[in-house]
Parts: sequence; structure tokens; C-alpha cells
Amino acid sequence: MDDEASISMTATCRTPECPVEGQAFTASFYANGEPPIYRGICMRCGQALIDLVPTDAAAERIRADQATDLERA
Repeated sequence: MDDEASISMTATCRTPECPVEGQAFTASFYANGEPPIYRGICMRCGQALIDLVPTDAAAERIRADQATDLERA
């Protein structure tokens, strides 16, 4: 996967008492060099987002990139 390519993910803040707790939103996320590969913070409460799920199109792109990486190995 390209280091600068973003993928679309659905993120949900699970921080108790956050004004947007439990509300899902879609945003672009960029891969990091260290695990967790994708990460973000809630812009309302500032806590780490632990519930990140690739959208269907992004998940398909990740699978295709992983298959390509396996073929090269």
C-alpha cells in the first residue's frame, strides 16, 4: 500500500460521556509506519478512536494490496 494513500473508514467514538459517543462517521485515514496501522482521535473529546472499520470499497482495496504484496514475496 502506498504510504500516502488514504482509505475511507467508519469511525465511532466509544468514550463514555463524549458528546458523539456511539455515533459513526466516515473519514479518510492514512497508514502509519507502526501499529496500529490506522489510528485517529475523536475531534470532540480528544480520545483515541478504537473502533475503525474500512468502508466496503476501502476493504476491497486493502485486500487487493495484500494480495499484491503476497505475490511479490
